[in-house]
Amino acid sequence: MKTLKIGFDAKRIFNNHTGLGVYGRNLVSNLTKQYPANQYFLFTPKETTLFRPNPVNTAVIKPSTPFKALWRSYGINKEIVQNNLDIYHGLSNEIPFKLSKSVKYVCTIHDLIWLRMPETYKSIDRYFYTKKLKHACTNSDIIIATSHQTANDIQELMHVPAHKIRIVYQTGPEIPSHIRSDSPLESPYFFYLSSFQERKNHIPLLKAFANIKDKSNRMLVLAGAEGNTLKEVQQFVASNKLQSDVKILTNISDVQKYWWLKHADAFVYPSAYEGFGIPLIEAMQLGIPLILHDIPVFREIAENTAQYFSLKSEGSLEQELMDFTHNKEPNSCVKAQILPKFSPEHTNQQLFSVYDELTS
Repeated sequence: MKTLKIGFDAKRIFNNHTGLGVYGRNLVSNLTKQYPANQYFLFTPKETTLFRPNPVNTAVIKPSTPFKALWRSYGINKEIVQNNLDIYHGLSNEIPFKLSKSVKYVCTIHDLIWLRMPETYKSIDRYFYTKKLKHACTNSDIIIATSHQTANDIQELMHVPAHKIRIVYQTGPEIPSHIRSDSPLESPYFFYLSSFQERKNHIPLLKAFANIKDKSNRMLVLAGAEGNTLKEVQQFVASNKLQSDVKILTNISDVQKYWWLKHADAFVYPSAYEGFGIPLIEAMQLGIPLILHDIPVFREIAENTAQYFSLKSEGSLEQELMDFTHNKEPNSCVKAQILPKFSPEHTNQQLFSVYDELTS
């Protein structure tokens, strides 16, 4: 296998603590370990300690221009050419607007949420997201979708032909080997890990939990980055006198996250729309039972190893929470049946086959 020079849009690797940052850090870390003979270049306007690259085969490239905000879109081609890249991989729905004919371009598209649920995004954000996405779809040599759901959306909404799209799942992160053995709560609890945004459906979950809390003998823990629905969630908890039954955690560390997740009775995921769902993989890695909103991408990932509910069906979520309460049986086949397709080894092989296809 020949060696390659591969560049990555690394802004979110160094500066994003959540989904897109996790994706980039996992991808680069795993590739540099499994394919160490290649040279990897991380292009970022700002380097932080959030990620520490492998010094043997990875270089960090920062802008030589004072216009750092525009560099990734319009000024980066100079550095791409100088480093004689074979491939440039945009990790989050975009590639540069100025391209080099000597370089192959790959773009990972995670979701098209702002097109599926435009009411949840500002119009200015939708404009720029769409502009960048159209350019990436037109000018990338290959598009990588992180799920069949996203691939279908790309074909339907952006009119990209299927032959240009490859599906490569995200990997689960490396779970720490030592997680505290004591539970963070004395009471058993349901756990939901997600940023506080409208499409994440915290309020429907709270309403369902309020209806069954006295019968389930469990608490509900909501953890995630602060967002525009956090105040609404806090007000709902206060107005419904749920302070002793619901715990809200914001901006917790990875160490804290895995501690809370490991000791949860079940992971509940009521989100209205996702392109993938890393928290779902993390829960499966720790063997936590799943209670999921019945949307296509969750069926794609968890298959028949989860309980599903529909928010369009009144009482469906309450019923699944109560069914779990009475029939708590963690699905022992999850790791053997599901997790291998999200392993670093498997996804790296798929990703590198894309790179090999482009440079053959």
